[in-house]
Amino acid sequence: MKETPKLEYKGYTAYLLAKEGRYFSKVYEPRNNNPLEGCGFSVDTLEEAMPRFKSMVERELQNKAFKRKNEEWLSQTDYESISDVLNIHPKSFKQRVLDGKFDTNLLDRVLGGDYAVPLFFVTKAWDEILKGKLNELSFMVCSEEDEGIMIDDEDMLSGEQATRRRSEAISQNDEMKLLWKELFNIDLDVIEIDFTQYNMHMPPNISSDDADLYFNDVPDGKVEWIPQRINYEDDNSVTFDSVSCLMEFTAYVIMVIRTQNYWNRN
Repeated sequence: MKETPKLEYKGYTAYLLAKEGRYFSKVYEPRNNNPLEGCGFSVDTLEEAMPRFKSMVERELQNKAFKRKNEEWLSQTDYESISDVLNIHPKSFKQRVLDGKFDTNLLDRVLGGDYAVPLFFVTKAWDEILKGKLNELSFMVCSEEDEGIMIDDEDMLSGEQATRRRSEAISQNDEMKLLWKELFNIDLDVIEIDFTQYNMHMPPNISSDDADLYFNDVPDGKVEWIPQRINYEDDNSVTFDSVSCLMEFTAYVIMVIRTQNYWNRN
């Protein structure tokens, strides 16, 4: 194994090792020079090494910036109420409201993401997603289409160790709709929301390639993680951009999945 010159970028370092015609390296942190967990790369040529190394450093910096922003957002926000609505936990949400823990400013807007929307938009978005066709995304909520009707796939639910069926999520989201009416006199059945306006990350606003990455990249694309909330009832996760991402995912389902109007397909 032959050692080659090290790479440096924004304080990070890579020590390339040549073996069997390829080059390998981990990415090392500034100051302590410890290797980043799960952050390594391999390339066929030296010319490919620096661009790949830079891209990994940039992703690490983006992840750190995301974490810092999220920690600040959590410290300033009634994130528990947002989590209850986002993850469809009606009983917990009702208790927070009755206990006086709900920040009523969330009735006007949830701050942090690309779109500042009222929290009840989340329930309306889930209503749109859960009760409509998902076509090729059906499997992501452990469901399948049978004669035009979405049904739960019991084998898939078992295999994925899911804790909530899509049908159960519908019932719980319907319960959430009743709570908005009961507690705040907000009738979601008469409110119309044009989710297609949440299209900042769709063509023509960005390129079709960038849009595909934004929605379909594995594992960070919006299609990869938003639907999972449906089948895992114990999920309490929430980040500063969760609500905005759900708005965009809903737009994606309406504008792309249901119309079959894909950006990069002929």
